[in-house]
Amino acid sequence: MKITDVRCVIFEWTSPQFEFRGPMRRLLGHRSVPHMIVRVLTDEGIEGNSSQYVTGNRGLAEHIETVLRPRLVGQDPIYVEAIWQRLWRLGRNTHPHTFIQGTIDVCLWDIVGKASGLPIYKMLGAYRDKVPAYASSQGCPTIEAIVEEACDCVQQGYKGYKVHPFDPDHAHPKKDVEACIALRKAVGDDIALMLDPYGLYNREQSLWVGRQLEELNFTWLEEPMPEWDIEGYSKLCEALDIPILGPEIVGGSMFSTPEYILRRAVDPAVQRGKPSCHVFHKELRLP
Repeated sequence: MKITDVRCVIFEWTSPQFEFRGPMRRLLGHRSVPHMIVRVLTDEGIEGNSSQYVTGNRGLAEHIETVLRPRLVGQDPIYVEAIWQRLWRLGRNTHPHTFIQGTIDVCLWDIVGKASGLPIYKMLGAYRDKVPAYASSQGCPTIEAIVEEACDCVQQGYKGYKVHPFDPDHAHPKKDVEACIALRKAVGDDIALMLDPYGLYNREQSLWVGRQLEELNFTWLEEPMPEWDIEGYSKLCEALDIPILGPEIVGGSMFSTPEYILRRAVDPAVQRGKPSCHVFHKELRLP
């Protein structure tokens, strides 16, 4: 099997369920969101697909089609790791953006799964056929809107809800904690609650908020500080009992992530007897 083409399709995606509110509306628009489907085609008719937001960065498609396509056409898509390594080792002038690297990787795994007739999780060695799920907030503009959204999610059967702050550009730790207090009061003690402040806090704010969340029995505090402050994360994990989730966007991919582990800058899934993802009872069934 050989790759014959790589194509990008950009379109406006409109959610049929809700209008974006708060910071998500500012970031992603009113209802329509620029989106991209990446297609990796093969000579056997098996096609790999993956999706990617392109808000504010439509150059991703151009990079894929002009820089990566010539390097992918003619390759055997089953050699997923070899292709990943070759793309990663490109010079800095042609090195793919992290999102592009991941998008191509997903396409290749999609091809491998279709060729073998197995879902990827079974190919890699299955452990379960259901995964726990929690609801993630849109970033509502008011505390009242956050509480309303969380209660609606609970009514739908979710046992966990993650809240995002009001402002994606500036830290407002006191207001965030006020929202967390209102949330706990509204949903009760049996619903798992989490806070993801976009990495906006400094060290002092992160420590203060973390202590408040411990009092509210929150399940975790996610990405409270900028991703480059590994020392700060290490100290925060040492000072707090609540599990700290590390940054989701870390430069250097798997080559820099081990530093967080070595420095104990993130917490494991279960720490000091406190479960994290396994507390959610609404599950998504895998194929």
